[in-house]
Amino acid sequence: MLNHIFSKVSLFLIVAFSLVACTTIETASGVVDTLSDITTATPAPTATPGPIDQAVSDVADTTGLNRVSFLYLSGEDWINLSLSLVFVLLAYFLAKLVVRFAINIFTRHLNSEHKNVLIAAIGAPFTWFLVIFALQFSTLRLVFLSSRAQTLLSNLYFLLNVLLISYIAWKLIDFAEYWYRKEFVEIEGRTELDPIIIMFRRVALIFIALIAFSISLSRLGLNTNALTITLGILGIALTLAAQDTLADAISGFLILADRPFRVGDAVEVEAIADWGVVKDIGLRTTRILTYDNREVIVPNSIIGKNLVINYTYPDPNYRVETRVRIPYNTNIKTARQILTSAIHKVEGVLPNKSAEVLCHEIGESAIILRVWWWIGNYDDVAFIRDRVIETIRDALLENKIGLAYPVHNLNLRMESDMNYHLSHTLQEAKGKSGEKQP
Repeated sequence: MLNHIFSKVSLFLIVAFSLVACTTIETASGVVDTLSDITTATPAPTATPGPIDQAVSDVADTTGLNRVSFLYLSGEDWINLSLSLVFVLLAYFLAKLVVRFAINIFTRHLNSEHKNVLIAAIGAPFTWFLVIFALQFSTLRLVFLSSRAQTLLSNLYFLLNVLLISYIAWKLIDFAEYWYRKEFVEIEGRTELDPIIIMFRRVALIFIALIAFSISLSRLGLNTNALTITLGILGIALTLAAQDTLADAISGFLILADRPFRVGDAVEVEAIADWGVVKDIGLRTTRILTYDNREVIVPNSIIGKNLVINYTYPDPNYRVETRVRIPYNTNIKTARQILTSAIHKVEGVLPNKSAEVLCHEIGESAIILRVWWWIGNYDDVAFIRDRVIETIRDALLENKIGLAYPVHNLNLRMESDMNYHLSHTLQEAKGKSGEKQP
């Protein structure tokens, strides 16, 4: 309750000080002259007496207040000043109701917690934004203010509104970050978009500051062309100097947004001709730990240009294949039953997925079978393949089925003379070997 009363008293003092300060501007000619270069840049409209001013003038003439002077102001001027003060106070209370009502309408799809955070963030700035408009209107109707004073106050109100709009935009960006962390980080545990959120927040704040600064300078009549050209040249220079970095950052943004792989996934990148586990996805690089414990730091632009195989997402189950050669005279159905039964007994082979043994082709010296089985993690493919091949060999030998190997028949054609000499040589060699025996 005390805080509520204190806020109302503070508002009254601020508005009263702002309006009473208008009277001192008339006498502070030295200060106004020093600011004349700025105030002449954007002239303010001249105040035109309206029906209310005419009624106040009639009351002052009737009561004789126009003959009373206090602080260089007549009684009529003090009545107009008081009316402006009352109007600003009424506008403050009305603005609070309008802002709360508008926020409730536009945020009806948000839950109560998010809505309260948003109201606390932008409710007061929006209220003051409307109050400053009311204050500007109240100042404009004060006919006793000179054009210089009107221009100075008009520029002041404009700069305050620019500051408030920038502050509201800043708070909306903070609320967007708060909503992301509540909905994605705390509930779903997703943190892969953190670099993008941080980058966008910083870029957006810089962008808002530049726009507010440029609008303020233009309002004061200062030429911003040189600043715009300088910033443009600086942006082009930075873009050319950091071309590769920007390409990596854009690719990193696309990777984090599209999510072709996640931290912990087993992937194979064509550029590095190896597979590994993703350890970190940054805005510029991705870190992959290979199976032989080497960390490979890959720029995101390279990943974006190459083929990437994900062995984990969306399904970590992986099918492994090997080929078995059996003799021609083997019963294929029997061999298929033996291999299927043996494979399912191997540790690491998924029992809920069937192993397949298919006749692939009839080779030159054997029947070639393609053997498939499923494992639950690509990381174990080498170890499980070793156990499966060993089991296949033992099962075939146990069931008297040999493993076929290439057989080549060599046919020699010799002339009659060559045949005679070869036979004679073999007989002589046989005779010599017989003589050496005891």
